[in-house]
Formats: sequence, structure tokens, C-alpha cells
Amino acid sequence: MGLGLTGSIVLRSGRLSELISQLQELLKGVDDVQFSPYKYDHTLLAAQIRQLAQELKDLTMSNPQNMMDAVAAVSKQLDNVSETLNTTKRHLSRRLESLDWKVEEQKETSLLIANNVDEMKSNLSEIGFNVEMIHKMVAGLDVANSGLWYLCQFAEGVKDGGNAKLFQDIDAKLAIEPAVKFEEKSVKGLQFLTETNESAPSQKPTLNSDEINVDSPVKKVPTMKTKVHRSYAVGISWARDIIGPDT
Repeated sequence: MGLGLTGSIVLRSGRLSELISQLQELLKGVDDVQFSPYKYDHTLLAAQIRQLAQELKDLTMSNPQNMMDAVAAVSKQLDNVSETLNTTKRHLSRRLESLDWKVEEQKETSLLIANNVDEMKSNLSEIGFNVEMIHKMVAGLDVANSGLWYLCQFAEGVKDGGNAKLFQDIDAKLAIEPAVKFEEKSVKGLQFLTETNESAPSQKPTLNSDEINVDSPVKKVPTMKTKVHRSYAVGISWARDIIGPDT
């Protein structure tokens, strides 16, 4: 049994060719010893020859049962290798599925980032438009401030009496030309009076001769006072007369 197992192990390990080569070297060494007896140790050569003979005997005594056992062991190892390969394949498949899912997630994230970038671009363009509008408003405020500054300077000049000549010219112009101009709508004030008189006709008191008593004192009839509200739609233009005609 041991010899057969050893032979199967030797065959399975692939050392048969190695044993044959060693045997050839030993035979060559024996031939050399015959020609030169002082070159090799005879005891060592004999031990090697016996070892090789035992190995060859083990190889020749291997039976079919031992070969079947060896084949079963190899098949079992191959099955283990196949199972290991299947396990590795399943593991790699799961890893690939996870990787595909991560790639899809990265694509969605990239799409969201692109949408956010487009939205930020639109917001920046809107901000630029708002900034331009603010610049225009600031320019308008600058113009208004310049006008206020001019009016303040003019008011300071009036306060200091530096524009007395200007007011003298204005007084002279007012003496020459009428300062107040009435429009055609001023007639409506008189029309209001006529309408009031027409709408409220005066009733004359009637005296009954039978009711008159000479001896009785005269009763004073309270007089009704009519209040007249005058509304004049008058258009008065001062600025043109003060500043003068179109300058």
C-alpha cells in the first residue's frame, strides 16, 4: 500500500523524468569509476543505486486503486478550485453591480450640478441686470443731488443779498407786465352767482288786510342772509413772469 501511494505521489508530482535523469547520471558515474577507481566513493554510489531502485520499484508496484485514489484527490481539488472560482465570480458580480449603481449615481449628480450651474448663471445675469439698474438709479440720484446743491447755493446767495439786482429786475418786470393771468375759466365764477340766484327765487311776503292790526306793534320778520361762495377757477402763472420768457 505504501509503495503504491509513493508511486502515485511520484507520478502526480511529475518527478519521473527527474528520477530517470538521476539514474542515468549514476550509471555514468559507475562507468567512470570503472575507468578511474579513485575518483568516487563506492559506498555512496551503492546507497544511491539502492535508493533509485527502491523508487523504481515503487513506481512499478502502483496498482489501479492507488491511481483511482490519486485521481479522486485531484478531482476533489479541482472541485474546490471550481467552487472558489464561482464564489469569486459572484463576489466580483456584486462588486460590479455596486460599481454600476455608483456610476449611475455619479451621472445623476453631474446632471444636478450642471442644472445648478445653469441656474447660477441665470441668477448672475439677473444680478448683473439689477446692478446696472442700481447704477442708473444712482446716476439719477447724483443728478438730483446736483440740482439740490445748485438750489442750496442759490438760496445762500439770496440770503446773503447777492441777488438784489435780480429781484430789482423782477420788480420792474412786474410793474410793466401783469403778473396774474386769468384764463377763460374765470367766467364760471360769475356764472355760479347767476345760477345761485336762479336756483333760489325770492318770495315776496303777502299781507292780508284783515289780519293787519294798526294798534299792534309791527312784527319784525327775520331776514334771511344768503351766503355766496365764490369759486374762481383762475390759472395763475408766476414762474414765467418772475424768471422771464424763455431763456
